[in-house]
Amino acid sequence: MMPLLRSATIDQPTFNDATRVRGLIDSLRVNLEAMTADIEAEERKSQISDVAAISYPILARSLRARRDNLEATINLLSQSLARFEG
Repeated sequence: MMPLLRSATIDQPTFNDATRVRGLIDSLRVNLEAMTADIEAEERKSQISDVAAISYPILARSLRARRDNLEATINLLSQSLARFEG
């Protein structure tokens, strides 16, 4: 069972916390690359790469939205990591 109190506070991140954040960022970047490849494959399959086109694939559109969210998450985590290390 995990103890209820931790010796480190949110204001004082530990080395282990920074390592976890780095690992999470790396994992998210791998997912981002895979999602980008999936988007490109769907665009090739449909032969439509114009996002503004009405016939742009729904799968590619939803993957783009998810990819944008992942990019935003990676950016926020990177900023937090810079504060940990700074």
